Amino acid sequence: MTAVLARSEFEWVVRPEAPPGWPEALHVCGGGFFHTPFGLLTGAPEGDPVFVDLWSGNTLSGIAVGVRHGCRLSAGRPHAYFPTLPAIRDPDLRERGLVALHEAMHAEGVDDIVVDSFDASWTARPGVAGRDTVRRTEYIVPLESLSGDDLPPLFSGNHRRHCLRGIRRGWTMRALYGTEAVDLLAQVQSSATERAAARGDGFEVDSLPARALERHPDDSAWGMTAFAAWDGDALLTVAAIGWANRRTYYVAGGSTARGYAQSSAAWLHWRIMRQFALRGFTTYNLGGTPASASAEDDPSFGLQRFKMGFGATALPLRSLKREFETIHVLGHRVKSWAGGRRDAWHR
Repeated sequence: MTAVLARSEFEWVVRPEAPPGWPEALHVCGGGFFHTPFGLLTGAPEGDPVFVDLWSGNTLSGIAVGVRHGCRLSAGRPHAYFPTLPAIRDPDLRERGLVALHEAMHAEGVDDIVVDSFDASWTARPGVAGRDTVRRTEYIVPLESLSGDDLPPLFSGNHRRHCLRGIRRGWTMRALYGTEAVDLLAQVQSSATERAAARGDGFEVDSLPARALERHPDDSAWGMTAFAAWDGDALLTVAAIGWANRRTYYVAGGSTARGYAQSSAAWLHWRIMRQFALRGFTTYNLGGTPASASAEDDPSFGLQRFKMGFGATALPLRSLKREFETIHVLGHRVKSWAGGRRDAWHR
């Protein structure tokens, strides 16, 4: 599949799988974990993968990764989802490249496009490439000073105390792969959801497929690894980390009741940061919260405070949705309107 755009200096080439040169393209364009096949395994809808590379003449200018998926109103694949913004080499071309991506996907038969903001390195101006859908904040820790054994001075006092507790008690960390990783991750996530439900702030989690956490060769350009903290034989905390191009992203995790009581997550994240710092990685993304999490009365305030305790930089982000004026999109609008009217009648 190739989409050639009229009235544009760009050409987006749309492919069903990553071409052999994708690791090099990821590197030169400044992409991250969500520009890899693994990034699609962490929450993207089920559908047909698309790997898209942007060209300006004979020069590679950017890359994007997403899925095409269907809905109840169509037998085809009229929707597209991208977990993050395209990685585009020239900052001055980013917004034009995003608009060109929308047009290329529309030429391929897509009627609406959601571009999420996971590990995004830039943000489009409002209205340039669709409407805002979700405002989020992510928390980035620089890894340059974390390769030594000493506790980083940027950690908060509470996090330092929790890390020292792990040192005194001789906690250990082990990498997990495959079904063991999936099973232990599900165990701690179940514990976390039970605690949240007891607080009146319940949530659901999506399990990761075992293939997302298979052991990878040492020279892999990207991957995902789960790490577990143990107190002897007792499991404390598990965290799944996606990585690519010297950047990491915290994908999922949780603590057992014992691990939560001892705040072992701070110790585990520190040990993971140190391991990636020793491998030459530059940033550790602790994942996101709703934009409202900085308010003390927000249910996510505690999570925001935990992430900021690592000395993280808070990065405001937003997701975008672009709809084309088609019969299919109109059908969704009518369905949404009718649902709203029905809810009103039943109130």
